[in-house]
Amino acid sequence: MTKDASPVRALAAGLPDEQAALIYLHYPRPPSLPRRQVRLHRERGLRQPVQTAPAVLSLPLGEGWVAEVLDPWLASWPALLETLWPRLSPEGSLWIQVHPRDGAYLKVLADALLGRRCFRNEVVWVHPPRFLDPRRWPETHQALLGYVKSPRRALFQPDAVDRIPYMAPRLVGEAKARRGKLPTDVWWPGLGTSEDEAARGEGDFGFPSRFWQRLLRAHTRPGDLVLVVGRVDPLVRAARALGRRCRVLSFPR
Repeated sequence: MTKDASPVRALAAGLPDEQAALIYLHYPRPPSLPRRQVRLHRERGLRQPVQTAPAVLSLPLGEGWVAEVLDPWLASWPALLETLWPRLSPEGSLWIQVHPRDGAYLKVLADALLGRRCFRNEVVWVHPPRFLDPRRWPETHQALLGYVKSPRRALFQPDAVDRIPYMAPRLVGEAKARRGKLPTDVWWPGLGTSEDEAARGEGDFGFPSRFWQRLLRAHTRPGDLVLVVGRVDPLVRAARALGRRCRVLSFPR
């Protein structure tokens, strides 16, 4: 069984519309839940872009083809996104943390529900491998899918985030080397950060606390409301340390 998302939807229903500058959603698949099954078939006259049943998602592919995804975890996302999206401010952004195995499926669904033009970034969070599997490459990353309420009005403050060193500082000049460069959409922990922060409880999933601060500084201002859905304690601590208002909606354990 999947986690029950209805309590989160009920709590979010009490929030005013268009107030959250940033919504961070972490709704992981339960380990015991089997992976999805996909069936393709032809169907004429499909009018709705996304149809849901208790454990089935029907996605039109064009030319009469429909993909049926049998996955109770994925089928619970439409109601969750449709509840949270109205709470996002016109300048706000919604960030979804997802395992790479589910990221492609979830992005297709989120594009259909929120609008593909509202997709802004996929940020890759690199972390040390949790275990070594001799049958495949070790897993070392998570994905963040970023959507904005308004592509033209979305807040992005690159000058507010931390800069990273150039790999060849002599080639860019002294001024640029001293300032550093803007991070790309792949965020590496770097060296000498994890042990210290882990001792203080500032990391999560192997990510240093500055990653959470980077996300907040780029997409929110002091005093803004940050809505955290799921248990992401380091993000909550970072938001409060930076003077952001924070509200947490937790899934029942």
